Amino acid sequence: MTQWIHPSYLETRLYQWPAQKTDQELIWGHLFYLPHLNDLLDCPYTEDLIQRKDYVFALAAAAHHHHSLAYYYLIRILEDLSLLSPPEMTKEDRTFFHDHYKGVLEELEEHCQSHPDACYVLGNNYNCALFGRMSILKYDSLKAYEFFTKGGITGTNWQHWN
Repeated sequence: MTQWIHPSYLETRLYQWPAQKTDQELIWGHLFYLPHLNDLLDCPYTEDLIQRKDYVFALAAAAHHHHSLAYYYLIRILEDLSLLSPPEMTKEDRTFFHDHYKGVLEELEEHCQSHPDACYVLGNNYNCALFGRMSILKYDSLKAYEFFTKGGITGTNWQHWN
């Protein structure tokens, strides 16, 4: 079960992702995840920064420690770095990305709706705001709106994505 926990030896609350079973995974996943990632992705001038080596390595380390959002963004970066749009990919490439995206999105939807960044990712995927990317979740603007609202994206922010 995922939840916000507050270890007695830390001053902050950490979110425990579904696959994180130990305190070590929880803490290392939190330390390596880039907390300002969504801010970078919101701006067209900074969205390519997540392809920097240090960001890729940080996300890979967080994903290694079962951080679900880090895993999602690592797959996204790998798709971007492949330099192919989904129609140009081989069947094996499409299957690889589809399976990994589907797995992490199902995990986020099933277990992580109390985390605002997970809601942001799910809202974007239901809203099909990721043009040129592989479509995994069927377009559903109502579900997208619900996830954006849960994640704290309302008003003009929602209109930006629609």
